[in-house]
Amino acid sequence: MTPAQHHEAPFELRKGWNRESVLLSLFSAAMIAGGFTEPGSGFSIMVWVFFGSCLLVIGGSALRGGWFFRADVDGPVIRASTVRGEQRTQLPWSKVQAVIVWKAQRNRWIGVVPIPDALPQTGPRWVRSAARWAAGDAAQMCTMLHGTSPDLSRLAALLDDVAPHVALVDYSRRRGPVIHRHGDGTNPFS
Repeated sequence: MTPAQHHEAPFELRKGWNRESVLLSLFSAAMIAGGFTEPGSGFSIMVWVFFGSCLLVIGGSALRGGWFFRADVDGPVIRASTVRGEQRTQLPWSKVQAVIVWKAQRNRWIGVVPIPDALPQTGPRWVRSAARWAAGDAAQMCTMLHGTSPDLSRLAALLDDVAPHVALVDYSRRRGPVIHRHGDGTNPFS
């Protein structure tokens, strides 16, 4: 099947509730309730404002559920919220070597390994050189899985259809990496 014939909906990962957001929401709610012990004092008002704001930001982000990773016939897109607004990084499949999932500390991540020098030059030179020294080009093409569990069998099927040269590697499993390449006859994620 060629990319032009692929009409399936894009593979998307959306933000949702995770362990950290639930715990922070419960803690914020407890602090707001604790602020009622001395109503009207300056301290309780500061507690209500600060922890109420935290609760609104965390809850709003989790309930809104915007996508942060998308893959379709055009290529992978990673969307991140920054201080200046939204930033999207997209590459065509021809400039991608692999899609990877890994676990760092308690969080799972998803990222794209581009071919060398495939990413556009953005930001100050010293920031680019520091990021490249620390993590290579993949530093700009990864994002944390926000309380979602990716359907890797669906992503593997999409890669088979539109980008057979791209490998899908899951390093987040305890028994070692699970690797899927087009043409090996199996889909280890199904």
